[in-house]
Amino acid sequence: MITWDKPMKTDSVQRGGALVVHPPGTGLVTPSPADGEDGSNDVALVNEDPNEAEDGNPNIEPEDLNTTSQKRKRFEDKRRDLIGKSVEFSRKAKAGEGGGLVKEVEWKFVDPDSINKVDISGVPGRRGWSDKKQVRVLRNFTINSYSPTNLLDLYRHLWPGDIQKQLGRINAQARLREGDSWVSITEFEFFRFVGLMIGAVLTGVIGVEALFSPSEEGLFMPSINFSEYMTLKRFKQVKRYISEAFANRDLLAENAWAMFDDAVSWYNENRKQNIIRSPEIIGDESMSQFAPQTTKKGGLPNISYIQRKPRPLGTEFKDTCDALTSMMLHLEIQKGEEVQQEMEFAGDVDKHGRGVGVLAATGLRLALASV
Repeated sequence: MITWDKPMKTDSVQRGGALVVHPPGTGLVTPSPADGEDGSNDVALVNEDPNEAEDGNPNIEPEDLNTTSQKRKRFEDKRRDLIGKSVEFSRKAKAGEGGGLVKEVEWKFVDPDSINKVDISGVPGRRGWSDKKQVRVLRNFTINSYSPTNLLDLYRHLWPGDIQKQLGRINAQARLREGDSWVSITEFEFFRFVGLMIGAVLTGVIGVEALFSPSEEGLFMPSINFSEYMTLKRFKQVKRYISEAFANRDLLAENAWAMFDDAVSWYNENRKQNIIRSPEIIGDESMSQFAPQTTKKGGLPNISYIQRKPRPLGTEFKDTCDALTSMMLHLEIQKGEEVQQEMEFAGDVDKHGRGVGVLAATGLRLALASV
């Protein structure tokens, strides 16, 4: 079961809607995307006259219809009307499939309260699984109950991709520019650098140099001196080439996102292999803040601005997260409208000839990738 807290639209009132996901061809349960790509028709007004309240009192102002309770009531009424209805989506047949349209998936709306989670096959944990407890979350990682877990081992277990391949990319590019003066970065040094980057955020200090210049110990805060772990010169060297770990330069000429696509793919693969999902998965969106200084996009192929976000400028991700363990399960970069229109399911049609919008296609990809 996938519960969409905010189904691809953060100001949606559809809290608590439910998706039951099955393999393609057996049915995917969700609100019909035909109601509108942007979710604008997801909620229908109960009263035709917006100035009339449910109790018939015409003196209530129209804005009172926007209270949380009124929104919830309208959503529940709309959801009740949709229960049992389904929408089929097809794609153009590929070579050897006989031509025409091929049914790919069916979305059917059901009442989430009717779903018995224990009856869903593949639910992790012991029999009688509850919403508040899951026995195991990690795969391929042993935790000894009698000794503390090495957090670095856990961090490396969840690290996206092959670290040795990533080190090879960093060293190769660094040698092209630095020549024989470059000292190969090791796995130990790589994770030490990552740790220092995380630690730098926690200090609140501005400027790299300040992190490597010990000052007199303050009254409440100890002196910060990263030079105990790495020299400032080496830190700057590694920082200059660290992004090469995820850069696939062989594809960069035809794909501007090749500098980071591997990071997202490897992250998704790692979570698929190593995280046991609970039945409840939340779909939402996230922002990676980025504020270009000299150019409009700061060298990125696309940059998003979402005013309602605390940090509105940067790279937008659509994502899914396990509602019970808080583990992020799947990420997808939003690369701009033109690119998104070419991605899987976008432009597919249902049996009535209605097309799947970019947003609905994104939601379908996330749902299928998260189970």
